[in-house]
Amino acid sequence: MSVIVLCTCAIIKRMDFKPNEYGRVVFDSRKVVPGCLFAALPGASVDGHAFVRQAFEKGAKGILVRKDRVHEFNGPEAAALIPVD
Repeated sequence: MSVIVLCTCAIIKRMDFKPNEYGRVVFDSRKVVPGCLFAALPGASVDGHAFVRQAFEKGAKGILVRKDRVHEFNGPEAAALIPVD
């Protein structure tokens, strides 16, 4: 999935968001590479929000999180958060 396609499906809450800045989108924190966009998606058995810090530490440039969960992240990873509806 491309960043552009993903962003048309989510309501981005940051006005400075530029989808072309990210190399690729990943949903699995084990596949994060520097410069990518990590989408923290809730799943049936695992919630991607549990891996936000790990994704940031591995070099994710942006991290899509649910806007009602932003308050959970107050470390250095907070600068990379992109709240979505």
